Amino acid sequence: MPKYVLCSEVLSWCDLSGSPWAVSCGLLMLARIYFFFNVPLRRDGPLEVASMIKRFLPLLAASVLFAACETASTTSSDATSSGVTSSQAQAAASSEAASSALTAENQLASVGDTVLFDFDSSSLTDSAQATLNRQAAFLQASPTLRIIIGGHADERGTREYNLALGERRAAATRDYLVAKGVNAARIRIISYGKERPIAVGSNEAAWSKNRRAVTALN
Repeated sequence: MPKYVLCSEVLSWCDLSGSPWAVSCGLLMLARIYFFFNVPLRRDGPLEVASMIKRFLPLLAASVLFAACETASTTSSDATSSGVTSSQAQAAASSEAASSALTAENQLASVGDTVLFDFDSSSLTDSAQATLNRQAAFLQASPTLRIIIGGHADERGTREYNLALGERRAAATRDYLVAKGVNAARIRIISYGKERPIAVGSNEAAWSKNRRAVTALN
């Protein structure tokens, strides 16, 4: 078969296929035939090779553009998928951390997070010491936890006096835990005085609940 006829056959196959990928492959084959065999672009019967090349060039450009768009779309999809995966991982980590904190708070509440005091006193009662013994054991079993102890007073007395009394109660609670082996660096204290009552009322039932020190996770 004459070489230029072979070129025509290739282009005819491209014409019948209509596929951009087939056009691309056909034109590549045609280029190899032309350059390796030095085939001139000439007419073969009713089919003009040069004319067909010109006709197929837009299809070749379209196929190249389609491939580029598909690659860009795949890259964008991969990036989006990666971003979603990263966000899901962060959300899962945050959820796990929140769940762990909630569990620790529940455990602290179960061993007792509040100790009560007598009127105008910062001395720990036997009941308060029993509660703090359980707190110390819990904190030693969870060495990464840090706590804050808030000291409170009932409504009687001045604001300044009750702030000082609340601080003495918080300090007494901290010192007991430290004596039981809890690292002092893990404990912070604060006094709220009479500003945050847990029970409302001007009677001993309410006052006895407000004279307290409360341990919370920091």
